[in-house]
Amino acid sequence: MRVEIESREVAVTSQQRQRFERQLTYSLSRFDRLIQRVMVSIERLRGPTGGLDHRCRIQAKLTGRLTIVADVRDVSLEHVLHRASARVARRLREKLNSQAEKYKAHPVPPGSPEVIWISEF
Repeated sequence: MRVEIESREVAVTSQQRQRFERQLTYSLSRFDRLIQRVMVSIERLRGPTGGLDHRCRIQAKLTGRLTIVADVRDVSLEHVLHRASARVARRLREKLNSQAEKYKAHPVPPGSPEVIWISEF
């Protein structure tokens, strides 16, 4: 599984990066054999202050033609990252429940994903 993370106009600290990478890896490791690539886009929205200022979009490209997308907006960067990773994992569970059950019988230890951060300010 390859993970590409792009942030636009958002300063992400090294602690936030580590926490998000760990959370995303934990959420998606169950589906490691099914996921080819994960693309994450984090951005700060321009709008009135005090609103839903952050957006996180996660696209999980699976083997075959299926792509799972989670698009979340929230007030803080930590909340949006947590909710987006949880939502994409939940959608994967819902869509691939029958296939996931098949892979549970033959567990494979998850490999460490290749994580690439791309920041644009």
